[in-house]
Amino acid sequence: MSASDLVGRFLMDHPRGEVGSFDVKSPEILRHFGLHHVSSGARSYRFRHGFRLSPAVQREEGLLNCTAWLDEDALDDDPWRAITRIVHGESRSVKDFRAVVTQADMLVKGAFDLAVRKRGLARRLKAIILSCMTEQVPDPDSRITLSDRKDRFGVPLSRIAWKVNEAEARSIRRTAELVASEVTRLGYAPPTLYPWVTDKKPLPPDFIDIGHPTGATRMSDDPAKGVVDATCQVHGVDGLFVVGSSVFPTAGHANPTQMIVALAIRAADMLKARHLVVCNTAMCLLSWLTESPLSVLTDA
Repeated sequence: MSASDLVGRFLMDHPRGEVGSFDVKSPEILRHFGLHHVSSGARSYRFRHGFRLSPAVQREEGLLNCTAWLDEDALDDDPWRAITRIVHGESRSVKDFRAVVTQADMLVKGAFDLAVRKRGLARRLKAIILSCMTEQVPDPDSRITLSDRKDRFGVPLSRIAWKVNEAEARSIRRTAELVASEVTRLGYAPPTLYPWVTDKKPLPPDFIDIGHPTGATRMSDDPAKGVVDATCQVHGVDGLFVVGSSVFPTAGHANPTQMIVALAIRAADMLKARHLVVCNTAMCLLSWLTESPLSVLTDA
């Protein structure tokens, strides 16, 4: 494991940021691509529609997994923001009460959309943003190492060198262009793409990670290419397992939680089966010892 120098390498996340905006005076696109709600029993879940690249386009253009969606930026005097502040006791202005009273029709319409149509709320918007998120190319120079600094317990602090490459920027730019083309084909007013997209520039500084750290103890059947094997056991260290997004060879574009849980359940099942085998072997050995010739002679 140490000879391969792979621990900490191939650190990935999901770079995320804005690529364009829709005309706030033409919110009809939100009716089909905005928030919607799904009820299951007594619970209600909120989902956001999104766009993704087709496998055919990804293969033809050499693009990474990438997704796009609409974000709603509400004005400060939006009645739903105002009523939220009032309910939580955060309102210190009569403006919030005025916003609720003068825009009661929007509240009624929003409640109807939410309860009956299972859609997002009608709101007073500052902007309708087109946002994108992408997976990353596994890069061995994107890594975690230990620094010379230590915490108060004397443990070395991590040094993070997270790299974002042109492949990610190109995939996001192209996704933005394809979304703009597709919504136009569907009859909606297209978004205005930001200059960094149209001018083929790198990702701007306001792009951030989304808190989905991946890689660093990647999985591979070949010890020269990964830290753990297909069972999540560390190569060369029997009984040492690593379970989490750090073992992902690639990240995809989706949130990693479900896959992490699935890996954990799978690893637990394997460890349970392994433990039972050990226990059964021990019981067989104990049974053999109790029936040994020494025991027979003693009984005699």
